[in-house]
Amino acid sequence: MALALTADDAIDERELGLLDQLDACARMGLPGWVFEQIAKGLHGQLQGRFIDKPWLSLADTELLDELLDPVRSRDKRLLVCRLVAGVITADGEVCSAERLVYEHMLMRWKFTRAEIAAAIRAMPVPTAAMPLQG
Repeated sequence: MALALTADDAIDERELGLLDQLDACARMGLPGWVFEQIAKGLHGQLQGRFIDKPWLSLADTELLDELLDPVRSRDKRLLVCRLVAGVITADGEVCSAERLVYEHMLMRWKFTRAEIAAAIRAMPVPTAAMPLQG
């Protein structure tokens, strides 16, 4: 999640708000302050690395794989993909850097976009995230 949050070299408040609404840290079994430290560390490490790139270099894919591979459980990977799909769309725009990271994540973990879309539709939406009617 932190990788997608920082891929475009900006941590958007709307993206953070969505993660809070979805109770993302608790779902991942991660204290919020730990996630914040990870996101800040990645932001510093990546420093716009994926901005304005039409594709990933070998070094980029190696870095992404190193960050993705510790998530071993298929269920956790699916959860991360569902949450990342929300994060990268939370600000109303999916930039090329976010798309590169997300597409690599799906490929590395062998998920299709259709599988993620089905999992998102099956995921209960917390009351706070539901739009107001009327």
